[in-house]
Amino acid sequence: MIVEETNKTIEDTNSYFDSYIDELRDTQRRVVNDLQKTKQDAQTYIANVNSEIQSLNSDVQALIKENVVQLAKMARVSIAANKLDQQMNDYQMTKITDFVKVNPVIAIKFGDIPTVSESQQDHVIMDRSKSCLRNNEESESVVDESESPTELPDAEEHTTNATGEDDAESYTTCLDTMVIKQNRIVTSYNVNRIASDGKNILYASYVQDAPDIIAYCHFNDDGRQIDEHRNWNQTQIEDMIWWDAIQKFVCITENAVYTVEYVDRTLKIILAIHGAWSYARVATNKRDLFLWVNTTDMRFNGIEVYSTNFDRIRTIDFNCDRIGAYVDESVSFCVTYNSIALLCVRTRHKRHKLSANFCDFEMNRLNLFRLGICTDDAEIQSDGKDQFFVTTGKQKLYIFSSMNQMRWITLEDPSECIAVLNGRRLAVGNGSHEIQIIHY
Repeated sequence: MIVEETNKTIEDTNSYFDSYIDELRDTQRRVVNDLQKTKQDAQTYIANVNSEIQSLNSDVQALIKENVVQLAKMARVSIAANKLDQQMNDYQMTKITDFVKVNPVIAIKFGDIPTVSESQQDHVIMDRSKSCLRNNEESESVVDESESPTELPDAEEHTTNATGEDDAESYTTCLDTMVIKQNRIVTSYNVNRIASDGKNILYASYVQDAPDIIAYCHFNDDGRQIDEHRNWNQTQIEDMIWWDAIQKFVCITENAVYTVEYVDRTLKIILAIHGAWSYARVATNKRDLFLWVNTTDMRFNGIEVYSTNFDRIRTIDFNCDRIGAYVDESVSFCVTYNSIALLCVRTRHKRHKLSANFCDFEMNRLNLFRLGICTDDAEIQSDGKDQFFVTTGKQKLYIFSSMNQMRWITLEDPSECIAVLNGRRLAVGNGSHEIQIIHY
């Protein structure tokens, strides 16, 4: 455990600093470009003033040579001279320097768990390393209804799936908790579905008795008055994702798949795929598009894979004896370059309980994480590599890899929809006018 935890912490530290350095380099380039532009604007201004002074000097010399008092011309010259004098007096340099230096705190301790004060909670990541239960080990950890930060994730009773395999043979329950920095972004509309291009977000806002709205929120635009938006005159968006391969957002409804492109402060919507589905979710692994759909005629239940030209290149039919019945309990899924992660909800003792299943592209289950209690609003997303993030509809958010240790975060507000941003950040919505930004 010591070697594994230390190596993992070193890996996380290197990843954090690599990302942090990239962000600092981007900030440096932006600041230097702004300074160069300011210099050019100032030089242009001074050049214009010099030109006006030369012109004024020419007018004065002309008046002197004429040797005749011309009151009108003298008045104009006097006004121009006073104007230039006022401009030069008002023209000053204002310099703002705010070189913030932050020393991140990253540490692990083997032995007694350290106490983290409230003043440290915004800056310290604390792992409470417990045990990962694999193979035939039993878990008796239970989450209380209060979902307090010190409680442990739920572990369900062992069940047998449709293939006859006992779930306990492959499940993993890891009990780590994190205290991390959180802040908020105010949006113009309620956030019900969300996706990110890495920098900013596209979100869907459900509206009663009127068309829904899609809106694009700029995280770094302090001067914005309202998010760019337009009416969504189609059926309600069930899911949305950013597809890096085509540099567009993809939205799925029960009738179709649409691409949404943000160009010149305008949202452009294009129909890509027709459909008739009773259940529809969408995911990408940057290369291909994955649709998890149930057709209304009950002829197909599974995953359709599409190329960047929206040509269907493969299907995965769930009506197959070798695929477990757990796929019918899925509420959300995401994909990486080599795996599919699906979030499943089961009702046990009148409570919704959550689990994350990891499969290969043949839907052979590789691993299973037992999670805690959830509402109907739960979602899983990935960074495209091997980090996964799960909302629960409650004030708990899980972060884990497909085969390694799991951690969880206690949020300030309930979590429903989620998007992954650049710089190790998450955007979390819950149907309100605010987005929680999580630095993980």
